[in-house]
Amino acid sequence: MRSLTLQDAIMKGKTSLGSEEPDSKETPDKTEYDYLLNMNLWSLTYERVEEIKKQLETKKEELDLLRATTIETLWDRDLDAFAQALDEVDRAEEEEAMAGVEAAEGRKKKTARARGKAKAAPAPQTKSGALPPE
Repeated sequence: MRSLTLQDAIMKGKTSLGSEEPDSKETPDKTEYDYLLNMNLWSLTYERVEEIKKQLETKKEELDLLRATTIETLWDRDLDAFAQALDEVDRAEEEEAMAGVEAAEGRKKKTARARGKAKAAPAPQTKSGALPPE
């Protein structure tokens, strides 16, 4: 048994140099099927398996379609989607701006009406008919 060099230790992800004896605590490498071992058995019903098979077929079809599509077509689709989203944002901002303008005009009219009523209201008179001092 040879001792590890610093480079070997780095490549294996170990922090200290030592012998290359396998650690009994280390777990074997994970495989692509480990998720099945961690899955609850009740979730592996026939219906669930059929559903997963359908999803697999759908994804295979999507992948085939994607592989058959040219880069330029993908780029054009992305640009069209971006332009459409940008138009929606612009439209929403314009609606918000218009709502803000309408709200400001409404407040101006309301305060103008209130001022007009205050000016148009006759001054209160006393019983003798004279105006009260201000």
